[in-house]
Amino acid sequence: MLTARSLSYVCSLKNVVLQIKGFIASPVYDTNVSYAFISHLNYFSDLITGWGVYNFFIVGLCGLCSFAQACMFPIIIVAVPFMVCDLDLSMQQTTFAYASLTLGMAIGAFVVGLFIDAYGRKSAIPVTMILIFCASITLSFAQSIFVINLSMCALGVGLAGNNVVLRVYLIEFLPKKRRGCCMVILDLLAVIGCTCSIGKNNIYTPFFLLYYILQVQMAQLDNCVRADDEEEPLESDLIKEVQKFYQKSQKRVEKLFVKHMKSKTFIGVFINFLQYPGYAWFALWCTHLIHVQQYINDSPIKNTTCVADMQGLALEYLRNCKEIGTERFKLLVYLCLSYVLAEFILLMGVDVFSRKKFLVVSSAAGAIGCFILLFTARTSVQILLCIVILGTYAVARTTATIILLENYFTGVRGTVMGLSRLLPYLIGGFSKIYLSVHCVPSIFAMGGILMGKPLFNISSVQEFLPNLELYS
Repeated sequence: MLTARSLSYVCSLKNVVLQIKGFIASPVYDTNVSYAFISHLNYFSDLITGWGVYNFFIVGLCGLCSFAQACMFPIIIVAVPFMVCDLDLSMQQTTFAYASLTLGMAIGAFVVGLFIDAYGRKSAIPVTMILIFCASITLSFAQSIFVINLSMCALGVGLAGNNVVLRVYLIEFLPKKRRGCCMVILDLLAVIGCTCSIGKNNIYTPFFLLYYILQVQMAQLDNCVRADDEEEPLESDLIKEVQKFYQKSQKRVEKLFVKHMKSKTFIGVFINFLQYPGYAWFALWCTHLIHVQQYINDSPIKNTTCVADMQGLALEYLRNCKEIGTERFKLLVYLCLSYVLAEFILLMGVDVFSRKKFLVVSSAAGAIGCFILLFTARTSVQILLCIVILGTYAVARTTATIILLENYFTGVRGTVMGLSRLLPYLIGGFSKIYLSVHCVPSIFAMGGILMGKPLFNISSVQEFLPNLELYS
């Protein structure tokens, strides 16, 4: 039996759905939608998503996937230098292996982002995990340069694709008040996995077990987004399927650049472009900077220059083919712990304070830390400043991702996520090949990267755009 309160909820939901149908049917989304309408929409969206034991299970499962794929990237950074000794590779060949990984990540982020908007999120999660598993196995037994580069590229596709699909799926699976906290949990487990894999570099993540669990568990998940034009019969011709996928992807990209969304898309892509160093390479840069400055301070020759060469950041952890630079590894692990501490702080306040406040304050603090680092000669102070810089980078990176996903509706979240990750990975790939700068200009560059985020913040809205396709 329906009570008066339940009946009022049903009537209100009916009115909201009728308004949504007219809202979606309009060729251009109306930017003057009333605040009350958006509030009702978010309220009913939370009622539909809910929060219970199954949500905890999905968050935990996505967290395991995030932990596993985060463990893989530092292992590759550590493992590739050993290929130099085992296979007698040159510096240029090793650099191209790193670049192949980054270019594969650019391809994976963009293509998987388009794919999950067209065919749903559920199937993409196990596919990317299987790809990571197969690529890591192939890389383990690779004996030629071609197979190494191909495996690294495939591994990059899987890592970046898994990173995109986990965040898009999770933010749509959870109610609005829980999104920030759970998104931070994903990044927290990722940085814990990154730190653990660096500290225990001989322990490899059991991707086969994770893949086996995903085979059983993920089969029960329903599609978060239904495919467009479900009533159309499936084409047997591969060319027609590719053409259909291209046309749908083109329409989604065009939605990102309509009149009232164009500036938001450009700013969101630019802010995510400033994240291009990544957790592991940013920590490698700080470790290299501290080590070289300490060497310069202890050296009797005072005209020694400090050069941040992307080709040698990872290779310098090998003193020779029989000895590892243990001091550098310890320093790198200590610096990576700042990521974990920063994510814990963000976890406690992301749903309490404004996302933009976290973004602005953390970015400004990191830029100030880079500025002070220019005038510091003591090693202990440099380590403390690098901990602050890395922590603020982690907070700004996670917050920028949450803001980007919450400001777009369901049908284009994967597309905008892949588009925002395309440019950072491409720039990162080319920088690993060609970039070789002195330490002082690199500090200025890192300070500019951190300070650029609050200067180009995403334009404010009263409420985040709703999940319109939940009601269509």
